[in-house]
Amino acid sequence: MIIIFDFISLLPVVIYFSLLYNFLINPVKNLIDIFLFIYILSSDYLVKIIKNLDYPPKMYQITRRPEGAYNTDYLSRNGIVPKDTPGFPSGHVTSITIFSVFMILAKWQFKLPLSDFILSNKRFCLVHIFLIGITGVARYVKKCHNIFQILGGFVFGSFMAGIFYFLMKLFLIL
Repeated sequence: MIIIFDFISLLPVVIYFSLLYNFLINPVKNLIDIFLFIYILSSDYLVKIIKNLDYPPKMYQITRRPEGAYNTDYLSRNGIVPKDTPGFPSGHVTSITIFSVFMILAKWQFKLPLSDFILSNKRFCLVHIFLIGITGVARYVKKCHNIFQILGGFVFGSFMAGIFYFLMKLFLIL
């Protein structure tokens, strides 16, 4: 059963390569894909910086990986992580959330009320929400993260997706 969650944990890598592939196939039409690719990779480095911040002792349980966390990298190959390894926020959930929330924002573009947009694009929205949810579940089941770290990844990823969306609108790429 865990092997399934190992594959699900690869979703960010699949998205990275898909964005790169789309750009290489048609750079003019898919210019935004390379920007999103670079942005998500940059956000991943920002997550690494956030994970290593000096958090107050009260936040220790939230910011450290659960005891017995294992195979926490993208390829699920690094075994049990040392005790007190930082894990807040979840980088996997952050990456998937940036991608999914940006895709929803790019399609919606605030042209309809949100409820109308969701009703007329149910499958599209559900697929992206499912990607976020299943990634969070995989990271939890694999004991890579606790609920707070997963929610932190979702909140941070949503914030970063919003910034990226508005940057793309500002520079007239969307």
